[in-house]
Amino acid sequence: MLSERAGLTLAMRRLIELFAAHSADRSTLDELHRMSGDRSTWRHAHDLFQRIRLKKLAANRQGDAKLEAQFQFEESCAKTLYNLSNTLRRLTVTRRIGSSLMLWWRRGTSSWIRRK
Repeated sequence: MLSERAGLTLAMRRLIELFAAHSADRSTLDELHRMSGDRSTWRHAHDLFQRIRLKKLAANRQGDAKLEAQFQFEESCAKTLYNLSNTLRRLTVTRRIGSSLMLWWRRGTSSWIRRK
């Protein structure tokens, strides 16, 4: 049986793979995919989040709603990995992160699908 954290990162990896198969800009998706499988890198997810945020803002300025939705999804993944990296709080926040991530995924994924 998978732990909640392992189940969450496995679900994240599968969604990343789904997005990547239909994405014109895979660079940060591929980075998220690698990072989600390597717990030692999670503490660097905040830096990745910042780079994704810049890409999302650029997509917004260009009026590219599909890329903007993708980057919204990527932001929530990066934020989740960073939050999971905090070992002192990990046990108390895993459930809260999981439920808030699912809310972001629902919003981001449904927005992305509508743009498809």
